[in-house]
Amino acid sequence: MSRSTNKTQRKRQSPRSVADLAACPTNPRTISPEALAGLGMSVTEFGDIAGITWNKRTGHLITGHQRLEALRMQHGDSLTLTAGAIETPHGQRFPIRVVDWPAEKADAAMVAANNAHIAGDYVPEAVARLCAELSDTLPADLFHGLDLDKLLEDYPGEPEPGLTDPDDIPEPPDNATTRPGGTWGRMGHALRRERN
Repeated sequence: MSRSTNKTQRKRQSPRSVADLAACPTNPRTISPEALAGLGMSVTEFGDIAGITWNKRTGHLITGHQRLEALRMQHGDSLTLTAGAIETPHGQRFPIRVVDWPAEKADAAMVAANNAHIAGDYVPEAVARLCAELSDTLPADLFHGLDLDKLLEDYPGEPEPGLTDPDDIPEPPDNATTRPGGTWGRMGHALRRERN
């Protein structure tokens, strides 16, 4: 499934209103009402903690630990801090949100940022379809480097006709037939239906 945009949308450099922030129709995630309520509470209490957040009161990161570690692994000492953002040698910028919070609030935000109970979940069919499409369109090293192949294994989608999980239990037939004295066998065991 390809995403198409009209010329007006392509020319736009930034949204003009919140209404312009349309959900992507191929987004393979959804969120339960309970998780959405928890996420709403987190956003109200902590704001956006999805990127790199640093607490000036403690001098520690609240969020972005793994992002920063990945950037350091890729770029080492060539990372710079410019105008409130980490900048790579290639010009990529990663803004840093600076807060002034007591340690307890910072710890609560750090835990909330990764709390699976207030996060969305993948829609299995949607993520399987999207990963399958991406496996055909992305360069193989990128597809595997992002572990999308592992995600596709986790969400394989519907099996092809005739292929099923060997542990699946088949549906019983509409009209099952048995006869008194019939024998059923399974893995070396036999059951015999006695006559009444």
